[in-house]
Amino acid sequence: MLMRTSDASQIVIIGSGIAGLFCAIRLANAGHFVKVITKQRPIDSSTNWAQGGIAAILDKTDGIGLTSHIEDTLKSGGGQCDISVVNSVINEASDRIQDLLDIGVDFERDVDGEFHLAKEGGHSSRRILHSKDATGKEIERALSQTAEHHENIELMPNNLAIDLIQCEHGNPKAGISGVWCLDQTTQTVMTVHADTLILATGGFGQLWSQTTNPSVATGDGLAMAFRAGAAVKNLAYIQFHPTALAVKSDRPFLITEAMRGEGGVILDKEGLGKWQTQCKENGRIISPEPYSFTLKYSKMGSMATRDIVARAIDRQMKITGDSHAFLVTSHLDESLLNSHFPTISSRL
Repeated sequence: MLMRTSDASQIVIIGSGIAGLFCAIRLANAGHFVKVITKQRPIDSSTNWAQGGIAAILDKTDGIGLTSHIEDTLKSGGGQCDISVVNSVINEASDRIQDLLDIGVDFERDVDGEFHLAKEGGHSSRRILHSKDATGKEIERALSQTAEHHENIELMPNNLAIDLIQCEHGNPKAGISGVWCLDQTTQTVMTVHADTLILATGGFGQLWSQTTNPSVATGDGLAMAFRAGAAVKNLAYIQFHPTALAVKSDRPFLITEAMRGEGGVILDKEGLGKWQTQCKENGRIISPEPYSFTLKYSKMGSMATRDIVARAIDRQMKITGDSHAFLVTSHLDESLLNSHFPTISSRL
């Protein structure tokens, strides 16, 4: 969200995830001086928690691949997508991936040096670039290191943005002149001037009791923008990740949907029992997919989009009274799982 006040080059960005830092580096490379304000450390962002990866068709001449990606996206959006935005994002994806590579992001490659592509929900083919199961952490590492050493970027950690400063209070059209911040080290409030201010504060998953978002995802930016006169819409469009580890913890542990892309299957207790019985009767391990309740909600089963799978799990638990579902991977190659998902393997 860009809130411009003049053509001067002093830019303030609130938020240090992939959006904020990527934007800061691009602007700094163009000769602008950028201050990045973040309420905790730069790494304390949703980006750092993201496991899966980024969907992209790297070959811009691959018309079939681009068309397929666009079709998958529009289908997954259920008729609610802005087609021009979908086309723009997918056609520019290869350029943005190259930007990340230039910054130093290390995506996983196979023995031949080609990118290892994963598959996730709603996708008809493998097109997900990733860094094992810690893609966000790798991207945040590269962005943070670049930003820390850039002469045109000043990082301001442990500064909680309180509110935007309007040039004329109550007159949003007059623009924004800066932001008030609480320095959480000295417990003092300071004023940060901005000729141009960019909000990249992420979402607000912490409004819910169950979320895979970090503690910093409290919707500060959205609230500040709204108070300053920005229009908001589609606030009901909150995405819930279907698979998180069912243990009590202050920090939720997400399990990437790339795990399902490699063949993991979601079962309830009844489906798990039926599958285990069939495996015993057949004398071998068979696919659990036919026993997944998710097939009642989508022919894609466990590989349906997040909204469908999340609702399916929620509805099934309400029907059965169970407190959780199962993500079955015991029919898959163990060495492959350990290789591609070391973070998850270690946690479990």
